[in-house]
Amino acid sequence: MHNLIIGETCLLSYQLRRLNITEGKNELFDNMLATIDGVYDLLNDNFSNILNDEYLEFINYPYYPDHGISHSKWINKKYSIDKDNIFSWPVFSFFHYDAFNQEQKDSIIRKTSRLKTKLEDDENVNLFYYYREGKNYNLEKIMEKCNNFKKFVTYKYKKHFNIILVTKDTGCKRVIYKKIDDVHHFNFTSPFSWIGIDDNWDGHRDNDLFDIFKEQYNKIS
Repeated sequence: MHNLIIGETCLLSYQLRRLNITEGKNELFDNMLATIDGVYDLLNDNFSNILNDEYLEFINYPYYPDHGISHSKWINKKYSIDKDNIFSWPVFSFFHYDAFNQEQKDSIIRKTSRLKTKLEDDENVNLFYYYREGKNYNLEKIMEKCNNFKKFVTYKYKKHFNIILVTKDTGCKRVIYKKIDDVHHFNFTSPFSWIGIDDNWDGHRDNDLFDIFKEQYNKIS
C-alpha cells in the first residue's frame, strides 16, 4: 500500500514520517501548500502544467493577515483554487523552493514522476489530507470534496484508494475516528494551535495524539 500526502500543509509530512507511515524520499505534496481543489485539477491535467511558466508567479502572500505577516513564495496560479471559499490558504505554493532555479525545478519533476508512478501502478493507495482550520471552515463541504476526490481517482487510475482526512478543533486532548461515506475521518481536539505563528506548525506538541492516531489508523490500513 502506498501512503501519500495530498495537502493541505507540511504538518502531515512531519507527523507521518515520525510515525513511519511514510518513509524514504519526499513526495510531491509533502512540503507544499495545496488545496484539494488544486490537487484535483492538477491530476485531471495529468500534471502537465505544474511547472508551466505561464502560471508560475513569485507572490508576497498574506499567510497570517491578522498579524500582518506575509511571505514571498512561488505559486502556480492555475492550481491556486478555492471553488467554494472554504480554505484558509487557497494557494498552490512551492513553499520550500524559494530559489526556484533549475535544480529545484528538477526536484519537482522527480517528485512528480514518483507520485505519478505510485498513482498509476497496481498497488492501492492511502491518501492523507489535513484540512486546515480557518474562518471559512466547512466540514460538510470538505467531506463532500473528499468523497468526490476518491471517486475521481478511483475511476481515473482504476484501483482502490483510501482517503484519510485529518481535522482539528480546540478543546481537551482526544482523537475521534469516524468513517463517513468513503472517507476515514480523524478529528483531533487539543488546546494547542496548529495554525498560529508560533513554532507548533507541525503539531509536535500533540505528538501523543498522533501516536493514538497511528494506533487507530493501523486498524483500518
